[in-house]
Amino acid sequence: MVQGIEAVKAYAMVCGAVSGNAVLIDFDVPRLYHDWRRDTGELSDGLPTQQTGGGGFQVIYRQPSEPEGSQKLAWVPDDSEETGRTIGIETRGEGGYAVGPSSLHPEGTYYKTICGDFTNIPTISQARADALLASAGS
Repeated sequence: MVQGIEAVKAYAMVCGAVSGNAVLIDFDVPRLYHDWRRDTGELSDGLPTQQTGGGGFQVIYRQPSEPEGSQKLAWVPDDSEETGRTIGIETRGEGGYAVGPSSLHPEGTYYKTICGDFTNIPTISQARADALLASAGS
């Protein structure tokens, strides 16, 4: 180990065609995840989900068609930003990536799996995938 540099346990999951059409929905604002879960009900049940080291949530699945690139789906008011808002929900699609479970966040907390298995990401129907994204964007 190089003096002064700590070893960090972290890895990234690459989304898109290279990973079997994986899509990750990233909820930076926890209440938006809870609202989405309530609104999607059984549609989102059982999908691999992690709580991020920053307190948000991420849900991952595979879909039959190649996903689009990463998209911003929802914003929340934020007076500290010049635009007056910040991203609340976004996706990681083709070419996107996310940090995986058990990785160390810069704040010193860990990403942790709360549901499902990130080593066995399910492929869901395109209709289900579209419904999950539509709900996240509404």
